[in-house]
Amino acid sequence: MRVTCFLILTTIIGSICSLARGINREVKLDSEFSREHLSSETLSSGSRGLASDQSGDEFEVEDLIAKGRIGRRIWYKVKWKGYPESDNSWVKKKDVGTGAIKAYEIKHPEGEGEFRFDQVISKTDIDGVTLYEVRWQGQPATENIWVEKSDLPAKIVATFDTSS
Repeated sequence: MRVTCFLILTTIIGSICSLARGINREVKLDSEFSREHLSSETLSSGSRGLASDQSGDEFEVEDLIAKGRIGRRIWYKVKWKGYPESDNSWVKKKDVGTGAIKAYEIKHPEGEGEFRFDQVISKTDIDGVTLYEVRWQGQPATENIWVEKSDLPAKIVATFDTSS
């Protein structure tokens, strides 16, 4: 339920179009992806697997296009096949298949282009779940994401909560 609320909120913030179509994506990418699958054709086509929403509709992951780090947690920004870039969304590493991650890491060695946490911007409570809006260093507000309290280091939460 918490992940569902988080994904819905992320989609609302990220794209009104997504909300209108009722898209709530949960990433379930295949977990096996050997080095043989990493041909230049596979990497350029970007096909990574399927994700499904609550109604069972499936969405194909076209590519992982960015990586971000908040404390020790890692996030990937997903480009959904057949949808505009305005529908891209941030997904926790644990919700992304290892195959897609390996392909991304090969294309972006040594943390190239990795987003870094800047600060917590705001906080809200939805159905008893506390969410924090996080800004990435050097990125526009359109790249901000909403994360659960458990996704942030305790020190960052405490600092924000005492200052607000």
